[in-house]
Amino acid sequence: METKENPRETDLDRLLKERKLLEIRLNELKVSITKCDSQDTLTFYSEKCSVLWSEIEDVQLSIELSTNSLDEQLQVRWRLEKIYQEIRVSLDAKMKTHDSTSKASEISTLNAPNIPFQPYTAEESFQNFTRRFENYINLRGNISPQLKVDLFLQAITPRMHEFIYDTCIPNDPHEKTYQELIQLIMSQIEPKQSISTRQYNFSSRVQLTQESFQQYASILKKLSLDCQFNCGKCNESISDIVLRMQFVKGILDQSIRQKLLEDDQLQSFQAVVEEAVKLRQAKGSATNESVVKAFGGGALSGGVQMREANSSGGLFGGSKPATVRLLQHQSLVPKSLEPTTKPNN
Repeated sequence: METKENPRETDLDRLLKERKLLEIRLNELKVSITKCDSQDTLTFYSEKCSVLWSEIEDVQLSIELSTNSLDEQLQVRWRLEKIYQEIRVSLDAKMKTHDSTSKASEISTLNAPNIPFQPYTAEESFQNFTRRFENYINLRGNISPQLKVDLFLQAITPRMHEFIYDTCIPNDPHEKTYQELIQLIMSQIEPKQSISTRQYNFSSRVQLTQESFQQYASILKKLSLDCQFNCGKCNESISDIVLRMQFVKGILDQSIRQKLLEDDQLQSFQAVVEEAVKLRQAKGSATNESVVKAFGGGALSGGVQMREANSSGGLFGGSKPATVRLLQHQSLVPKSLEPTTKPNN
């Protein structure tokens, strides 16, 4: 008996091969830069590096959306980012040699401050932030423990900076070690959350105004990692079903949401995301106008429309196609995601 090929696995294999080739090209570019001293060639390599990195980011995001092993893929992302940052540092150092008569040892001390570093944001775990900071420190080279503390205090956000100073009173944060500062923030920024809290955060997350479907889907996958969405009867994971439900419920475009609900062929989270992207692209340049019409003049608050479940039409409102009926099975829907109001008889 012949087995049907899984399209999702085939697409993932293709993406993994493509990423492997892009990583090879990135490493080859890194080697080429070390052998180059021409200003024009370095400029060409710089532009090539930007284009190549853009391709890598697109492929990596698609892989993260297509796989269940997100932690493993984040490790790959950090490895690729390290290679990219090393290339940028190398390019920066070599380009400076054409604008200065200083010796190479003097130039190497100048390129380090130009290494870009994005501060901590609410969308990032503090653990990931510390990984990026450690990588940044490695690129800076040998530095003293005190300088590491100073750089850390400079790299965190103003709100975190104020928190550290307020917590350390009457002592000075500079008197603490780097690890002590990390533990201080970890105990406050990322306290251990209950499963109910994590599920609530997941079910409350809707698409932001400037957020693409792919970005929204990626964030939902991260939020679902520790939610333990399991079937109440067989204890099997139903994360894909819950992800599909939350994505459809949380997107801003109501016309696209309705089309997704009417399509019974969309049986996976990945399929729903891909279909949503296709529908968005099909709307073309008239997207803004069509979205306004779809909302029917509804009030917008801060660019995000607040939606509530229709009490007469189930969790999503309106008619209930097969997708919605499946999600209303009591053994599959976590209590934190069930409707809070009963239908009117």
